[in-house]
Amino acid sequence: MKKAIYIILCVLFPIISVSQTTGVFWGSPINVGVGATHNNIYPRLTLTNNDVPLVIWEDNSPALIYSARKTGTTFSTPLSINGGAAPYVVNWTGPEIGSSGDTAFVVFMTAIANSKSYSVRTIDGGLTFSDTVRIDNETNRLASFPTVEVMPGGNPIVAYMGSDTISMIDPKYTVTKSLDGGASFLPAVEPVTPGEACDCCPATLAVSENTQALIFRNNISNLREMWASFSTDTCASFPISTNIDTTNWFVASCPASAPSGEIIGDSLVYTWMSDGTGDARVYIGTVNVNDQQVGQHRQIYPFGIYTQNFPVIAGKGDTLGIVWLGYNGTSQDILFSWSLTGAAGIGANVDTITKGLTGHQSRPDLVFNNGKFHVVYSQATGTQVHYVEGMIVPNVSVEEINSAPILNFTSSINNGSIEIQVNSSKELKGEIILMNALGQQIKKIPAFVKMGSNSYTINHQASPGIYFVVVSTDDGKVYQNKIVVVK
Repeated sequence: MKKAIYIILCVLFPIISVSQTTGVFWGSPINVGVGATHNNIYPRLTLTNNDVPLVIWEDNSPALIYSARKTGTTFSTPLSINGGAAPYVVNWTGPEIGSSGDTAFVVFMTAIANSKSYSVRTIDGGLTFSDTVRIDNETNRLASFPTVEVMPGGNPIVAYMGSDTISMIDPKYTVTKSLDGGASFLPAVEPVTPGEACDCCPATLAVSENTQALIFRNNISNLREMWASFSTDTCASFPISTNIDTTNWFVASCPASAPSGEIIGDSLVYTWMSDGTGDARVYIGTVNVNDQQVGQHRQIYPFGIYTQNFPVIAGKGDTLGIVWLGYNGTSQDILFSWSLTGAAGIGANVDTITKGLTGHQSRPDLVFNNGKFHVVYSQATGTQVHYVEGMIVPNVSVEEINSAPILNFTSSINNGSIEIQVNSSKELKGEIILMNALGQQIKKIPAFVKMGSNSYTINHQASPGIYFVVVSTDDGKVYQNKIVVVK
């Protein structure tokens, strides 16, 4: 049957001018390292200069922390970065990473029986790392579960849980910082909190220029809910702590599940897991950093009978995303919800990032910048760490028809295939993707190509339907063109 192709919109337009979205368009997973050689335990990631992903994870035989950075469409050969300090390796906690520009810090703990906390630093985006630096100043106490954020300029802030060396008695989260780029750390400050910390529950930090927050699971006679402690003097003191979780989860055992948060404007936006209703569910909440009043406080995805865990949030302004682990009875998948209207919109859209993959996926991590979400997770098949990138893709909007064209198209049907040629009215670099109306990638020119007078061609055997050509440039702009194929 003969097909015809019609160009519905004859110009491209930047995503930043769009008021609607069709969703988040996910690329194909990329392997990070060689699974049989490097393992896949507890992957984390951050972005360095030019949004280059830097990924860390662990191996357990021997106990090592690996790091790799994305170079083009692949990742560099993994580096072992923990020096002479052997990390504590389990699948529910592990090293954490934070960055400012090309300066990034990895923090980790040693074996839990006598745990101490260490950091290593890179100042070249992960090409090389320093030797280990001791974070804590503890002598008669443990220093467990460190987590890190990096302030603009390159000074790290680290939280860790201090406890007595016998059976982790009297656990309390404390916060320390460096004033010399991570060469040394000040004595830790203990926030004012009731009760004690949940003794095997990692915490997290959320920082902005004016406010810093420690988010942790407390333990008051087995009431294990999330709390936040706030600082306005770059972590010199934490005079205010408040309960930000009202799910009333009483449990005698340790949940071993961490929160995640971002400070956006005057709000701390956070996510966590609770089993207070009898079903382990992932929640989203907001709290005003000035008066500690809780706003949003609800389950993200209150459907189904299966448990959810290990959520991570990332975003800027009104753009937010959350990844978490969903158990579906026979396998585990990585779920994702996003919003362009802040916390209020989370839960309205839910994707299964790992849909169709075999085996169990676990322990996702998420970062966001310049219209793209970056995700890593553990893939059981092949004992592999996977990285995947998601781009916010717009709907067609009437106002955009008059936008000035930057990229030009010619298109035709050749032997039943769409043939699209792309060139530019000015010199720029970008990647070219053909996607369907569901936001699924159909074809991709994988590398950033130089566009100008040169034309680049995408061919695809197309069924009738709506398609988009999406061009993402190296200066952070994204353009698209809508195409309809009819019989």
